[in-house]
Amino acid sequence: MDPTTVAAPTGLVGWIMANGQIVAFIGQLLFWLVMAVASIWAAAVFHRYVNFMMRGAKGEQAPVAEKAVSVEEFVD
Repeated sequence: MDPTTVAAPTGLVGWIMANGQIVAFIGQLLFWLVMAVASIWAAAVFHRYVNFMMRGAKGEQAPVAEKAVSVEEFVD
């Protein structure tokens, strides 16, 4: 078989070969944008959680168990 007679790919394969680098670049930009937004959101949620847990240290009602546990029950 003569390699000069092989036709260039057409259809979807041809489109991917012609535009694949552009699609990959845009996909990577979108990925890192989503990662940045998700990281900021996770940090904000964690900040709210820490503030919620530290509320009890400032004298406000703490989110702890309703019944106090006696330490002497567990110490020999």
